[in-house]
Amino acid sequence: SRKIVEPTSRVISGVGFGVELSNTTRNVDDGILRQLRTETATFERLTVKESFLQQINSFFGRPEDNNSITHLLSELGAQFDSLGVTPEAAANQYLTVKAATDVLNELERMSDEIQRLRSDANTKISGAITEYNIAADAVATLNSDIIQFNASNISIAELQDQRDKALNTMSKILDIKYFEKTDGSLTVFSGGGATLIDGQKQAMSYSSPS
Repeated sequence: SRKIVEPTSRVISGVGFGVELSNTTRNVDDGILRQLRTETATFERLTVKESFLQQINSFFGRPEDNNSITHLLSELGAQFDSLGVTPEAAANQYLTVKAATDVLNELERMSDEIQRLRSDANTKISGAITEYNIAADAVATLNSDIIQFNASNISIAELQDQRDKALNTMSKILDIKYFEKTDGSLTVFSGGGATLIDGQKQAMSYSSPS
């Protein structure tokens, strides 16, 4: 963020001796920061959703592709129709069994891919929770430091910048809302209104389904 240094006159025994730097403050548009974090959360959510949907769509394939599940099911239906007309024909029997085997093999492959996606999702969720907890710890610690610095009349600009970075990380993972108290600390809520940080932070955990 942009820093503003406030100069003050240096006076010794009633005599002026130039200026000295007294305090450093930030020039930040909090409204833009809030909007940025909201848009970032939306972008991250849509990016993850798009990635998984693209992978799921690739499993099914396009209907016109010969190896798509839609085409294989259509082919199986056609072979059953042919078998119904001439059930005694060995070729129709063979082609029907082959078509059914192709469908079963494709369903098995899709099941394996979905399990892989599930495992990948569990890993990413677990990693995001860890990243969130680290950022939330940082915000809670910086809140405490900011309160102490304010009480001692020490500039908190650098601490606020560090806290902003941690909030940015949190906003990529979870929709958050927050407000600043008079002591300079932040209280953070989830988009649904649950308290995440108010003095202490509420740790998040995730247990992958069996």
